Amino acid sequence: TVQAEAPASLVGEYRVAGIDGTEVGGGIGIGLSITETNIFYDPRCAGFDWTYTYEGGALTTERPADRPVCKIAVHPEQQRLAAALDAVTQAERTPSNGIEISGGGHSVTLFSQ
Repeated sequence: TVQAEAPASLVGEYRVAGIDGTEVGGGIGIGLSITETNIFYDPRCAGFDWTYTYEGGALTTERPADRPVCKIAVHPEQQRLAAALDAVTQAERTPSNGIEISGGGHSVTLFSQ
C-alpha cells in the first residue's frame, strides 16, 4: 500500500464530507474552519472550538475548559463531529484530494470550500 501523504498545513475553510465513514446526515451541512491555532465550527459558543498542534501528519486537539458556553440546541451530527474531533490524532490526504483526520476510532473527511 502507498503511504498517504500528510498535508503540510491544515489551515483553511472546509466542508465536512463525512464523519466516521458516513456522510453528514440530517439534511445539514457543516463548515469547519481551521486557523493556525484553532479548529471550530458554528455554533462556536456551544463548545465547538478546539486548540490544536499539527506537525508532519500528527495532530493533537484540545477543547479549552475555561471557554464560556452558550446553552443552545445542537444537531446530533454536530455532536458526532465534536466527538470525532476530540479523538483525532493524525491527518492525511485522501485520493480525491480531501483531508482525512482520524484517530481514536473516529475519522472526519474534509474538502476545501
